[in-house]
Amino acid sequence: MKRNSHPDPLRAQVQTMRQIWQELLKVQGPLSAALPADLARARAKSGAHESEHARGVGDYHLHAFFRLATVFGQYQRPLTMGEISDALRVPLSSATRMVDVLVEQGYAERLPDPQDRRVVRVAPTATGRQMYELFQQFFNERMYEFLTHFSPTERKQLLKLFAKAVTVLREMNG
Repeated sequence: MKRNSHPDPLRAQVQTMRQIWQELLKVQGPLSAALPADLARARAKSGAHESEHARGVGDYHLHAFFRLATVFGQYQRPLTMGEISDALRVPLSSATRMVDVLVEQGYAERLPDPQDRRVVRVAPTATGRQMYELFQQFFNERMYEFLTHFSPTERKQLLKLFAKAVTVLREMNG
């Protein structure tokens, strides 16, 4: 790295980015803590019944649920554990733990494969699909509220930069 008497703007920007990242992590806690209550309100608003399983959903369960529900939404069919592991880019053991939690909570079910009885497939239950729709609705409402704080030009720039950040992070992590 070249050293000179002039401050390195990139170095200063790295420090600023670190501070912003730390602030984002700080607000993540309160947002996560509010999520179960917000989802309960969304369920009540939609007329959905809150199951005994849904009341016990914690941070890990919500994270696992959202990640798996997103994968199920992309494929629109029951998936093997290997497909889930690949789609989430996690080891098979981690995917299995996530599925176990969602099966226990009543959001997913294991199904026999019609072509190969040795293979087990996983699919969302009706409750899981309903919960995912509520989650999507909640997320859309929160993002709408968030984006109203930016001008149309700022929103366009923000979305472009977020998309680029995702692309760069994917490239960095292979």
